Amino acid sequence: MVIQKLNSYIQSLCSIILMPSIDFRQNENLIREIAKNDGREVFEYNEALGQIDFDNKSPNGGGLPVENALLEFLIQKDDQARLASANSKPKPMFLVLKNIDDELENPKIIAMLDRIASANIYDDDYYITVFLLSTKRTIPAKLEHHITIFETPVPKEKEIKAIIQKFADDYGITIKDEFFDKLTLNLKGLTKFEIDRILT
Repeated sequence: MVIQKLNSYIQSLCSIILMPSIDFRQNENLIREIAKNDGREVFEYNEALGQIDFDNKSPNGGGLPVENALLEFLIQKDDQARLASANSKPKPMFLVLKNIDDELENPKIIAMLDRIASANIYDDDYYITVFLLSTKRTIPAKLEHHITIFETPVPKEKEIKAIIQKFADDYGITIKDEFFDKLTLNLKGLTKFEIDRILT
């Protein structure tokens, strides 16, 4: 199962998990489910608004991000985790960084991500997993050893048929068996997001 595979990466101390996909919602749902089961807080940062609430997507910073906002965000979360670790009260958290591809060219961001990833591996009671959600596969050379790529699998034939059937039921459409099979075959290899867009 997908969620078990992702969770195994986290439990194996994969510090930075790159999730390349156009379907951010599916990846966010996986992260949300694991966080709920694991008792972790989730903090999100995106290039458009800076730090936002992971669940309702409202901005937490009171406006547009300022210069070095991502660096400040990472420093703040690292400091919180280190303080909690020093007090033997670990604060496990997920950091979801969305569409920060351009920021991954900044040496200070790379250094801070390296610091967080190394602490996650080597320091007791320090638990931060960073998720990079992007449509690209941007991997800075200095972070290659810390980054694990997690590909969300595409739906299998049975799942594709269920998606088509749900669509047909929702819109009161009857699809002939022959066309249903052809449509299923043509949608193989696409993500659920892409299938939903094509059907609508």
